[in-house]
Amino acid sequence: MNDPNSYKINLDALQSVDLTQPRIDMPSTRIWLTTIAKQGKIPEDLVKDVDGWVMKYVDYSFLDKAEASLKK
Repeated sequence: MNDPNSYKINLDALQSVDLTQPRIDMPSTRIWLTTIAKQGKIPEDLVKDVDGWVMKYVDYSFLDKAEASLKK
């Protein structure tokens, strides 16, 4: 956030982060990226399709294989 006043907000948000969840929390990601775009920090056209944009850079194939191997 680059704002010293946001320290408490960040601490509160940290409590909701599950560090053992290997997949991106898309509902939160949509909120974050939309907010960042509204602040002018990224182009708004990038968040017209947040899921498509994010998943263009995320590859879960390795995770899918690992999870499948655990089910055997």
